[in-house]
Parts: sequence; structure tokens; C-alpha cells
Amino acid sequence: MTNLNLFYNGKNNHLGESTLVQITKSIENYIDTFLKEVSTKAKDGKTIYIRPEFHKKLTRIVQVIGENKISVYAYLYNLSNTLKVL
Repeated sequence: MTNLNLFYNGKNNHLGESTLVQITKSIENYIDTFLKEVSTKAKDGKTIYIRPEFHKKLTRIVQVIGENKISVYAYLYNLSNTLKVL
């Protein structure tokens, strides 16, 4: 789970406890929605080209927030499935 120390340092809590709970739930919801493994493999789909700067940002999201547990493909797959629902 992502560390919330950037919001609360134990001494100077500028955010109320209910705000921290909301932030925690938002982070958990984001992780449950976008950072989950998928059953398909990238090689089973079609090739797409992503600008290098976008690939770098997506890779960073997967590395930091996803703790290197999913691929860029899985992140994009989950994102596209979420957009279909909207």
C-alpha cells in the first residue's frame, strides 16, 4: 500500500482524520481499479506506438505506484476498460 507519510508526519497534521480516510480510500480505489494484473498478454493484442515521453511516464507510474507488480500493458488495459464503462 502506498505510504501516506507525505500527508501526515505525526506532528503537524494539517489534514483532518476524515480527509486522511478519504485519501486512503481513493488510493485503494485507484489501486484496485488500475493496478491489477490482467489475464491477457501484450503479445496476444495489437501493436501500438506510444511516444517515448508517454512511455517513460507510464513506466514510472507502474514502477512507483504499482511497485513494479504489473506491466505498462496491464495498466493501459485496465485504463481502457474503465473508460469503456464511463
